[in-house]
Amino acid sequence: MGKEFARMRYFDGLFLNAEDYKLDQNFYLRLQRLHNRYLHTWGIVCGLKVLPVLDPGEYMKVKIAEGLALNQVVIEDAATKKKESISQEILIYEGHPDNPVDLSEYNANETIYIWVSYEEMETDRNIERGQGEKIHIWERGRISHGTKKPDSSEHIVLARIVPRKDSNGIVIDSACIFDYDSDVARTPLRTYAGAAGKKMVTEKLIIKAKSEDSIDNMELNEETLAGMPAVYTLQEGKVLEVSAPETRFTGALNIAGDLTLQGELILQSKDKSQSEMRIMNSFVEVNSPNTDDPDYEFPGPRDGGLEVYRGDGGIHDARIVWVEADQCFKAGLGTDLKKIAYGNEWDSLIKYEFADLLHRHSKLSSPGGSSFGFNSSGKLFSDADLALKDGATFWLKGTNPDTIDSSHGLGWFGAGKPFAASEVDGPVLFGNSGGVLGTRTANSDGSRTDRPVLSWNKAGYVGIGPRKALEDSLDIDGSLRILSGRNPVRFTSVWSGFPDNQINGAEISNDITNHKALMIVGNQSAGQGRKVAIWDRLDVNGFLYVNGVMQTAQEIIPSAGKGEHNGIIFPANPGGGGADLAWIKYYPRIGEDCTLEIGTSNDANDHISLNASGNVGVGTLTPADKLDVAGELRVLSGKNPIRFTSAWSGFPDQAHNQAEISNDTTTYKSLMLIGNSSSRTANGRLRSGISWM
Repeated sequence: MGKEFARMRYFDGLFLNAEDYKLDQNFYLRLQRLHNRYLHTWGIVCGLKVLPVLDPGEYMKVKIAEGLALNQVVIEDAATKKKESISQEILIYEGHPDNPVDLSEYNANETIYIWVSYEEMETDRNIERGQGEKIHIWERGRISHGTKKPDSSEHIVLARIVPRKDSNGIVIDSACIFDYDSDVARTPLRTYAGAAGKKMVTEKLIIKAKSEDSIDNMELNEETLAGMPAVYTLQEGKVLEVSAPETRFTGALNIAGDLTLQGELILQSKDKSQSEMRIMNSFVEVNSPNTDDPDYEFPGPRDGGLEVYRGDGGIHDARIVWVEADQCFKAGLGTDLKKIAYGNEWDSLIKYEFADLLHRHSKLSSPGGSSFGFNSSGKLFSDADLALKDGATFWLKGTNPDTIDSSHGLGWFGAGKPFAASEVDGPVLFGNSGGVLGTRTANSDGSRTDRPVLSWNKAGYVGIGPRKALEDSLDIDGSLRILSGRNPVRFTSVWSGFPDNQINGAEISNDITNHKALMIVGNQSAGQGRKVAIWDRLDVNGFLYVNGVMQTAQEIIPSAGKGEHNGIIFPANPGGGGADLAWIKYYPRIGEDCTLEIGTSNDANDHISLNASGNVGVGTLTPADKLDVAGELRVLSGKNPIRFTSAWSGFPDQAHNQAEISNDTTTYKSLMLIGNSSSRTANGRLRSGISWM
């Protein structure tokens, strides 16, 4: 098995063995199962209904109806270790050895799952033809059951069974067999196979109206097929026709072209009020001619319009109707229709010189009262919100959240009329998705220059400078100065020397041109030059470079440890070359035993020198000599060590190359010079020693 296909090439004189026949069998078997895998989905193809056995004494048995299913498994070739996903056929037939299924081992009210799986068995042992070997492979479907539901596509779940108790004991009948799971959502258990692939090409698609409980095919003659729902093409593929007694769409239907109805259009809404018909960017045409019918004859102008049903048998329906006899639109309730003014008649309502005494208005009204008009001095005023530019811009005296959802405008707000849940005592300028305040300059050549100064978006972000996508609460495209008139701080993108121009000025500059750094430059008010003070803890997660004198009023605390980044590390290779290092580190050796290490590395010419103008003390703060050690002293460690002590310690007795000078005042009460024992005699070692009293 692999990604390649190989089959036998037969010719006269070819010698064949069993492996050759297996190759051909596997070729066609693999081809079929790859076809199953990639042109079908896994699941039940037909049949496989779980039915109770109603014979007396067989109350705990069920029968699996004939049927076919496809699984989906990944197999691995034992030789090449290559894996491949295939679908195998699972066939349950009449007289299957697993049928009926005995479930008497289970208790009442116990959940049982029934599933089928693919299985191969070698069978039919034959002595004459097969030399005692099994000569057939039985591809059988295995019926299984258990209380745990399989969760892979290798096993096809058929049903869930819950036995019950009655007068016959524990029984299983049709009321005990379910094709859905026991969860609240009643998740379906039976998965059905279907067609797969990205494209299906056919002239006619017939939807077979047939129960899946039987494997038998109905008689598929032309008369039977004609009665089934179908989708097919007409006019050489230009028309798609759906043939069915009733076609339902459960979601939205989007039609880019014309919609032609040969019957009635009925719009229904179930159990709730909703918009029933919406037509955008177009007209609704009533009494339209049928241009698709070559025999259509236009009957002439007719009345037509829109009607809103309001109950009461239509007596009080709201109507807008074109009345052909009167050559006008009328509107009203039921048959009480009034003429709608338009054209010259509308002009007579709005033009003062044409209006009669009843229509010589100086105001326009709304259900809330007077809304728009002129006052006694001839000035235009509004008692309500004023909408401009197709209703998108509003000049408001207040805001009504129930009627205004997304608008632009200038509003006057206050007590009882909040904006953004706040009572604003003054005007508010707002936009649906944002807004801009800017300048407009007329140029000498007749052109104009518009410059945005302040902008904002619907997220509440504010920008100053050229308009762009805002990503922060305040986005300033340019330099910024705060605390002007007092002690100004300037933010710049290039160092400007602002603190040098005024004694109380400071600057923060993200300079990428000259100094290439984020510069924080303080003021000069302390008389110490430009000064920046940090009053609390300063954490530097990186490299700290001081180009000048660093003075501290308290301790400097480097990190403890013996790692390459602990302690105080001096610059590497100060004289050139490589691998020259120097350090001071403090770290624990074992437990609480710690070491202060002063070191250099690389070669013997790297020195550590203590140059003191006075004395140097070890273990004492008041050294009395150039080097004053308060405690024992050992020199030449690692070679031939000499130890200086205040009481004889027996140090030379511990190794033959060791010596000791002891100013003993306890035991020997003398200055003792004890030599090493490197010179030995025939009787043992010889140690020379001198002492003076």
